[in-house]
Amino acid sequence: NKKGKQTFATTPKAKSRALHISLSGMRTKVRLRCQNYAEKCGLLIAESKTKEWNKGTTHLITPQLGRSEKTLAAMASGAWILNESWLRDSAKAKRALDEKDFFAESTNDSLVAPNAAELWHRHCQQTKEKAFQGIQALFHKSCGENTPSRDTLVRIFKAGGGEVVQSAPGGRDSNKIKIAIVPNSLDSLDYSKFKESGMVLVTDLFLIEWLAFPKKGLEEHIQSSEALDHLSDCERNLWNQKVSQRC
Repeated sequence: NKKGKQTFATTPKAKSRALHISLSGMRTKVRLRCQNYAEKCGLLIAESKTKEWNKGTTHLITPQLGRSEKTLAAMASGAWILNESWLRDSAKAKRALDEKDFFAESTNDSLVAPNAAELWHRHCQQTKEKAFQGIQALFHKSCGENTPSRDTLVRIFKAGGGEVVQSAPGGRDSNKIKIAIVPNSLDSLDYSKFKESGMVLVTDLFLIEWLAFPKKGLEEHIQSSEALDHLSDCERNLWNQKVSQRC
């Protein structure tokens, strides 16, 4: 599918505030209703048939939080993730309303924490950093063999400001966290090259759970119980600061 043309809009009452609105997880009838609401308050929606994340999205409208690429990337980027009622009430007011009372929530807390969207937006606003900023990641060619795909994981990671590397970096850098997303089986991997560069091997779910459960520990998604033992004191402190205390 080809990506739809990205459209940007400004509200009549706030010309300096550019909005890039996208929809996710909706049936055609609901999409059309949202577009109608948007027109009534002077907003445009970047409609697209693709399920991929559109870089630059500031607002994602969705019925509920899930694990779609758009939703996870929106959390990673710190975008507003709102329910349809924001557009409905904005249409009644004929202007874009304050978003803080319209966060989308999860209805299945085994997949996503109910308030994950609000937590990540607040985190990015307060720290001025996206979810994966300051993190380097190597995506093994065989990672993401199941859902989500490797390409999806990469797009989500980049949406959060993460830096993708093609090989284990030479030397160590105590100012960056380094991870390698690898298959569940380590039989064919040479662990030594990752260890020398200070990289921690993690599973595909590490990035997903990072976003879906911002208050939850990620130990179960680290490939080896000894993975953190080779980190220096500075690297370990940074890991605890960035990973263990995400939001």
